Amino acid sequence: MSTPKSILLLVLLCTSLFSNAQKNLVEGYIVTNTGDTLFGKIDNLKWGRTPQKITFVSASLGKVVYKPEEILAFKITNENTYIRSRTSLDITPHELTRLLRTNERVVVPDTMLLLKQLVKGRINLFTTRDSNDKIHFFIQKQQEPLTELIDHYFINIKDRKFYEVHRDIYNQQLFELCQDCSMFDSKLFEYTYSEKALTDVILSYNRFFGDNAPVTVSVQEKYRKLFYAKVGISSYHYYTSALTVNYSKQVYEKSGLMGYSLGLGSYFELPSFRRKLGVFLDGGVYMNEEDIKLYSDAYIPPKNNLYLAFALGPQFSILKNAKKAQEIFVDAGIVCDVPLTRKGTHNLYQKTTLMYGYKLGLGVRYRKIQIDVSYIRNNAGLRNADMLEGNINRMMFSLGYAFGK
Repeated sequence: MSTPKSILLLVLLCTSLFSNAQKNLVEGYIVTNTGDTLFGKIDNLKWGRTPQKITFVSASLGKVVYKPEEILAFKITNENTYIRSRTSLDITPHELTRLLRTNERVVVPDTMLLLKQLVKGRINLFTTRDSNDKIHFFIQKQQEPLTELIDHYFINIKDRKFYEVHRDIYNQQLFELCQDCSMFDSKLFEYTYSEKALTDVILSYNRFFGDNAPVTVSVQEKYRKLFYAKVGISSYHYYTSALTVNYSKQVYEKSGLMGYSLGLGSYFELPSFRRKLGVFLDGGVYMNEEDIKLYSDAYIPPKNNLYLAFALGPQFSILKNAKKAQEIFVDAGIVCDVPLTRKGTHNLYQKTTLMYGYKLGLGVRYRKIQIDVSYIRNNAGLRNADMLEGNINRMMFSLGYAFGK
């Protein structure tokens, strides 16, 4: 397959997949402002920040997009619950380069938020992330008003020197809320301002009063990591050119050369929009037939060569279907091949450089099976010389099997 046709096919496949990408609809319900509970499916965006819209689909209503002010709450079945609340929000900058030179906090009153519920019980714990990527935690004890836990940083100036000051006000807030629990007597509150630490302390409190109120915990998102073994077969196209002694250009091309690969791969999911973005890292060895004509009078017979190959880059899942555990993904990255064998006897084959370039690919995962097709372009790995240039284009078909859970 020629290179332009290969690229065109890859682009057409990507376009087709993107145009047919489905929403991540999962079972759930919403509670309207009138108190009605509507069951159906919700487009699970895995919101990293406070939700700005909720897409709800049901047989009776069809597709409806709700704004935060139009609902009281919504729940993703077996995952998270979001509760609407009007409360004050501390937007004091928290990044070191943006800290204020004053102890005063910047608070926006009467802010409408859809808060993710982390713990439900005698004390409720909520969280959200604002547009500046600042994490907020809110706490509510029985029928008392919702209160934000404050973790305050600012800059203090003394003797013309700048000092970063940290006031963990939230620890004092927690201490006051937990005074009615004897298990916290004489205990120093020095918890970190994190989801895990705050969830643990609130859970401990609620369990102490377990007879008085039910205790539930929001499902924690688990970021996936996959490891798999891969085998592949590829078809190569070479292009090389060289200037002869009389400065005429000799060009040599050949297609249809075959290659074989064996290696390991990994995929690490990142905290991202819909949890669809991750990073892949592949490594292994491959052997391919090489047939390069450097000069008309210096033809080197085809030879099988061995390389250590690496590929690294982002991977984006187009479609996720949790029930069928299937994904369609595209990826792009950098590649680097290290020669393990000598390419030939000609001096221009010796001291071969690293072969580096890029790859574009698309694939499918179904349970533990992964199938992907990639277009890879890198340099021909010839000895450095001004008179030489060349590249290798290959289409690779790979089959992988994930191991572990």
